[in-house]
Amino acid sequence: MAFLTVQGLRLKASRKPAVRLIGTGLAGHLRYRRETLGLTRKEAARQIGVLGAAVGQWETGEHHPEAEYWPGIIRFIGYDPICSDPQTAPEKIAFLCRHKGVPRSGLATLLGIDKATVLSWEQGCPQRAGWTKVDRLDYFVRSARTGERVPEEATPRQGLAEALFRTRKERALTQKATAELLGVDPATYKLWESGRRNPYPRSWPSILKFLGRDPICERPGTVAEKIGVARRRHGLSYQALGKLIGGSEHVVLRLESGRTAPKEGILAILEALVRTGSAICGNSNN
Repeated sequence: MAFLTVQGLRLKASRKPAVRLIGTGLAGHLRYRRETLGLTRKEAARQIGVLGAAVGQWETGEHHPEAEYWPGIIRFIGYDPICSDPQTAPEKIAFLCRHKGVPRSGLATLLGIDKATVLSWEQGCPQRAGWTKVDRLDYFVRSARTGERVPEEATPRQGLAEALFRTRKERALTQKATAELLGVDPATYKLWESGRRNPYPRSWPSILKFLGRDPICERPGTVAEKIGVARRRHGLSYQALGKLIGGSEHVVLRLESGRTAPKEGILAILEALVRTGSAICGNSNN
């Protein structure tokens, strides 16, 4: 309280009370940040990117934000009001969902695993021996906290994408140089290595030659596996393979799905294609 004397009169001027942090969690920190900035709920909502009523409901604890609103909330407050330094796997999962604005299923996609695995980690279930994907949490948490790019090694890949990435790294090639070796444009190769697109049949022979092996199936046993290997090794579409076995692409699809049993002649053709195509997988490093 301040006092001012004017011509014998003593006037009293009130000061604005200091803003205090009341409570913990989102409600307390959100209100504290808004009042510190001198903003109304409507003005704060505009900065976050939501309706004014939402801020009031979050501050009172009436509702909790949906996953998509968390990045805007964290930017507005300036830090994560729930946990800014996650240590355990459950804390890291919740931290990433908030900073990425995704539900558990979205985080699973980001990590290259299924939702059930994310939920098991969050519940503290032990991981399988040798299971290293949980380590990816640390890469993404560090990226969210510091702005660093997630290293390529942490990007989830499997099958062909993983094989292309590993072989390219072993041979110390850039994506552009690898694309030139495979006879495709760099943008197409990048989609293959990220797992966002599968190659057309005609590109498979050069891919197998580059890898020196078939990343999908090296020792086919079932009819479906033999069809897949034959198509990849010879760059055949379903239609082209159908002509080779004296049928159509629909015949090949029925054989592949197991709806039709192969005749001896068709099986012999498939086995011959698998054998003759094995030379294509020779190591291209030689």
